Amino acid sequence: MIWSSIFFGCWSKAEPVVERSLELTEPGQEVLEAAMKAVNKISEADSKNYSIVTIVDMTMHSSTKRLWTIDLNTEEVLYNLAVSHGRGSDSDHDGMLDTVGNVRESGKTSVGLYKTAETYSGKHGYSLRLDGLEKGFNDNARKRAIVVHGADYVNDAFLKKYGKSGRSLGCPAVSEAVSAEFIDTIKDGTLYFIYADDSTWLKESVYLQ
Repeated sequence: MIWSSIFFGCWSKAEPVVERSLELTEPGQEVLEAAMKAVNKISEADSKNYSIVTIVDMTMHSSTKRLWTIDLNTEEVLYNLAVSHGRGSDSDHDGMLDTVGNVRESGKTSVGLYKTAETYSGKHGYSLRLDGLEKGFNDNARKRAIVVHGADYVNDAFLKKYGKSGRSLGCPAVSEAVSAEFIDTIKDGTLYFIYADDSTWLKESVYLQ
């Protein structure tokens, strides 16, 4: 499966209910190209057509909708959401990610390609486990309990009030208003790609070469 383009003007008529008062956004070209490389690489390696991919552009401010879930077969954007980053990745607490990490108890966001796994109910309610596929960059996701979950610090009201999202311990949290249906859409083996402007990862990621 070779993914060559995404038509962002083609919004699904069956688009899930999301908070809509923020402007819809699009990822940068560099982010799309990196995601394309990663999807193509793992699709060829696994001989599998991954139809659903979630892209997170952590170069954008946390007040923006910097997450997109795309159906590659139909070129429909299923979700465009705000998403949190880790408190250890935002030293100035200004809403911008400034570093990434893969160490337990660092509170940092881990960059790179993931596969979504099973759901469970935990301290953040209905949540989704992520398996990091990049050694040295996100392969400690399970040990660190880096999961997708809902949080009240990523909802529309919080973003408007504070001009940024709250920070997690490294989890890419989304608004509680949409988290359950979002998780159900991407669970069980879809691709999840977190992009950051990290020079080491950009040079050494096996999925970006």
